Amino acid sequence: MKRRLLRFIRDARQNPITAQQRIASILKRQLNGAHGLTEYWTDPYIGIGGRYKLNKAFYLTGKVDVGGFDVGSIVTVQAYGALGCQVTRSIYSELGFRYLYDDYDSGGYLYKVSTYGPQITAGIQF
Repeated sequence: MKRRLLRFIRDARQNPITAQQRIASILKRQLNGAHGLTEYWTDPYIGIGGRYKLNKAFYLTGKVDVGGFDVGSIVTVQAYGALGCQVTRSIYSELGFRYLYDDYDSGGYLYKVSTYGPQITAGIQF
């Protein structure tokens, strides 16, 4: 009787561990899998931009646009402002700040994002 009781206790302790290992293995496979979704849309937009020369080398620049109009996105907005430096006749550099907002909703896929931050730009004009 004592042997049977010890065997039962040992089996009872092993089964939960096996079940936990099995559950952990299933969860690990499911959570480590790759899932993807690709959505494409095009937004019409209108905007305005400008540049103000401070002196021969430095300038302020900015642009803003708004779009979507429920064609692609419901609405999309972008704003950018920067201090620029005309290094040579064709090379320039800018230190600025950009804000971008997009609100897209189609077939249950909702993409509502607002992002902003500093931006460093270097460019060549042809």
